[in-house]
Amino acid sequence: MGLRRNAVTQRAYSGINVLILWEAVIRHGYAAQDWLTFRQAQKAGGRVRKGERGVSVVYAGRFTPEDEKARDAKGEEEPRAIPFLRRFTVFNDAQCDGLNANISDSVAVAPTEPLAVAEMLIRASEVDIKSGAIRPSTSRSSIS
Repeated sequence: MGLRRNAVTQRAYSGINVLILWEAVIRHGYAAQDWLTFRQAQKAGGRVRKGERGVSVVYAGRFTPEDEKARDAKGEEEPRAIPFLRRFTVFNDAQCDGLNANISDSVAVAPTEPLAVAEMLIRASEVDIKSGAIRPSTSRSSIS
């Protein structure tokens, strides 16, 4: 409970995606911890409500081209993998209507739980974290 996961595949998100989705749950007060893409919502018999905004998550991986695999099969060289980064937009289960029962009946977490855990993490990190945009100073000063 409390882990951010893909509503269709049930795979838990990892890395920076955990923090990105954690922040979205706190900011928007979502009770559900399940996320899915627009297409996954459609395939699950539902839809993302009009006007809802998704959250960007990333997937990092490596791709080995066919010619590199062929060289490896011949014993010529080690295949070189090409790193890549893909961005996906996901929506919380709470932003969707009409999802199949096995998706929409996911376990909900009380909205206060993520906040308490987040505050504990922030205190333990001893990092000065500020939320919001940086605003320019209203006073003008000259630089000599």
